[in-house]
Amino acid sequence: MRAYTSFTVAACLLVSACGDHVKANTKALQTTDCGVTWTQIKTGERIPSTATNVCGYNTVLPDYPMQGDTEFLTQFTGNILVKVKITYDYEIVNGVRYLSYAKFLGKMTATGAEASEKTKMDAFETAENVVIDTQLREITTSDTINRDIVSFNPSAFEDALYAKANKVLEERGVRLNSMTFVTIPEDQTRMAIDAATAMAVYRSKGMAELGEALVQARAGATQVVVNVAPAGK
Repeated sequence: MRAYTSFTVAACLLVSACGDHVKANTKALQTTDCGVTWTQIKTGERIPSTATNVCGYNTVLPDYPMQGDTEFLTQFTGNILVKVKITYDYEIVNGVRYLSYAKFLGKMTATGAEASEKTKMDAFETAENVVIDTQLREITTSDTINRDIVSFNPSAFEDALYAKANKVLEERGVRLNSMTFVTIPEDQTRMAIDAATAMAVYRSKGMAELGEALVQARAGATQVVVNVAPAGK
């Protein structure tokens, strides 16, 4: 999974470093029991001091739409494996629920503000994988195993996956605003799908024998790949 949002807010993981009040486009949370429980502070409100509490600290989560993507193999009926890619736009709608599934974000804050920017971004990418990607993968793989790849409708599946995922992610404090689902079959699988689809058309027109001959001819045809070098080379 690779997230490609610029986490401008995540650069300030310690709220105290961002000022005494909660800034816009952030979700500020505070714990007084070393991350066992969290309280979200409203935007514009002053952040209570935790200076005298060794188990008290703050963390900040982005409060704006972010993008992510995930790729994995899923199985269709007949043990057919196909790669799928899902891209999505999401928001953290409940910071307390989100941290309950991505507890390491709060623990990272407790270690201090000296963590590198790359470390912070990697932590948020890991959180996306833990909170979002695993759910998308589980819902997809449990559904496609009972579907025929030839008659599979990615658009209809995308709509159903979007609804199911949001229902599950609501418990994790996340909402998908949009999502795209794309299948990426291997060449042999793609040819088999094309052949099966073509044969269905030929049979519907009473041309099964002709269809079989054409499909076999295409399967045995030599593929020629031409690479054209850039001018001047």
